[in-house]
Amino acid sequence: MVYAIAAGIVVPLLLWAAFRLWLTARRLDRLHKRTEAAWSACEESLARRIVAARALAATGQLDSSTAAALRMAAVTADRADRDGRSGAEAALTAALRRLGESERGQLSAELADTEERVQLAAQFYNDAVRDTRALRASWFTRFFRLAGHARLPDYFDMPATVDTGNTVGR
Repeated sequence: MVYAIAAGIVVPLLLWAAFRLWLTARRLDRLHKRTEAAWSACEESLARRIVAARALAATGQLDSSTAAALRMAAVTADRADRDGRSGAEAALTAALRRLGESERGQLSAELADTEERVQLAAQFYNDAVRDTRALRASWFTRFFRLAGHARLPDYFDMPATVDTGNTVGR
């Protein structure tokens, strides 16, 4: 009789724990995938901005030193690895900020569009990172080591946009 009562309590508890483990592991996996997809979208937006900056440097509308600085900032941002990307993008943003509206010429609308897309992509990425980090920080996830060997995602600090004073923060 005692064994039947104990089994009636222990079995549902074990089933509940297993179900919660499964749900948390699935959610964590989806969050990691979401973070990677958001980073890919962010990289695409950053690449588009680099192309626009290179095109502006190649138009001939800028003086040679400004064009060279812009081209160098674009090349540095393009070649930066994931860890150094934030600093390289900050340098490109600074180079673009130094340009006046008249210097941007026909590419002004393209640059404004790319800046907006970069800011949105960075915000989506940082939101995904926040959610992933929050779940990984929970005692349940840490205790059962549900994250496995997955890399803890880092925030992407995107500097303020050229046209607006918005920043993407954590």
